[in-house]
Amino acid sequence: MNKVLPRAEWIAAMPKVVTAATMLLTDDAGRVLLVDQAYRDDGIWSWPGGGGEENEPPRQTARGEIAEELGLDIEPGALLTVNWNTATDRPPLINYLYDGGTLGADEIATITLQEQEIAGFAFFTLDDALGLLSEAAQGELKAALAARQNGTGGVDLENGQQPTSITRSSQHPQALADR
Repeated sequence: MNKVLPRAEWIAAMPKVVTAATMLLTDDAGRVLLVDQAYRDDGIWSWPGGGGEENEPPRQTARGEIAEELGLDIEPGALLTVNWNTATDRPPLINYLYDGGTLGADEIATITLQEQEIAGFAFFTLDDALGLLSEAAQGELKAALAARQNGTGGVDLENGQQPTSITRSSQHPQALADR
């Protein structure tokens, strides 16, 4: 049997995606830490974290990005969400959102921003945070907070929403057993 496509060409033709890893951090009052990214001019904020390097595991990306952007060394906790984000101006982005825990006043006081990427940070109530996030990130935040509260995690999202097939299956567990 002849191979039609050499492996290197097959690999080069594979679809490309971008990965990012972020952390959900809150303060003692339960407010969510968001960052104002210096390279954005659309008024949209995000949680801290960033793009992964090639062959860098998401947990390592999250920890490194938090250290780089905020000057904090935080071990990522539970994986709260995995969100597939489509776009027209870049490849799809898969964001891994980890639980970064609650920061006390002493930790907050040590935050040092990387000014090339982060113009500012603040803690926001859920309602205020939702007003600053993209539509997909709004759904991701709600799912992450619910996963944190319920002790569940790894919520599968597409553009911030649970895929319809997953929602239906979770509402009707017998449907899976019948297959």
